[in-house]
Amino acid sequence: MLSRTVKHGFIILSILFLGVLSAQAQIAPVKAKIFSHRSITVTGHGMIKVVPDQIVITLGVETVSEDLGIAKSQNDARINKVLSIAEEMSVSQGDIQTSHLSIYPRYRNVYEQQSFAGFTVEKKIVVILKDLKKYRQFLSRILDAKVNYVHGIEFRHSGIEEYKKEARLHAIREAKEKAMALAGELGQEIGEPLSIEEVPSLTPYTQLRIAKMGGGHGEADPIALGKIDVSADMTVSFALMPSSRRMPSKAFDQKLPAAEPSRLH
Repeated sequence: MLSRTVKHGFIILSILFLGVLSAQAQIAPVKAKIFSHRSITVTGHGMIKVVPDQIVITLGVETVSEDLGIAKSQNDARINKVLSIAEEMSVSQGDIQTSHLSIYPRYRNVYEQQSFAGFTVEKKIVVILKDLKKYRQFLSRILDAKVNYVHGIEFRHSGIEEYKKEARLHAIREAKEKAMALAGELGQEIGEPLSIEEVPSLTPYTQLRIAKMGGGHGEADPIALGKIDVSADMTVSFALMPSSRRMPSKAFDQKLPAAEPSRLH
């Protein structure tokens, strides 16, 4: 009788033990699934200052005449003068490009009546100077050649992509450090990166714009070259896991700054 009771008790304990194991086996995947969806996403910024080695100058020539042929020939003469100056200053033909040409009639308004003022011919050319020491002399000479507009002066670097790669690495390091610091404050640790994405940014250059020019320019105003900023922003998501050195909740509460009372203004 006693042996039968012991046997029944052993069977019951075995069933309970197997039930506990089964429950733990079911809970484990649920826990893993929960932790696999826990992540932290941060954005890191990297920036490098680079001395430019190119100056891109966008010029505009505008001529007006009642005779379209005269307006066009005057415009061509000024453009050819600019091209001659560029050639004299050792600017290669591949670094000169016509970017815009427009021809349209111009009218003047007199007491709500329009009268024909002539044809306007506009042309823009882009010149890339690779010898930065020549830019001041070049500007002075082209302005004396009756260039009407300097639409923009851009400082660039020919090896910008290499510096861009370096800026991305700086951004990744900053993102990792930021994620580690934020997770640590919550008693967590970061795991493997889940996604990496670059935030689109503008092409790095410094641009100046100069208004319409008059006659008798003399020397162009000096322009400080300085440095251009090559930057990158990288957004990274890391897996978030419980820390092996998880801090007690009291210690965590002590690390957070006390909330300031709200103020009415």
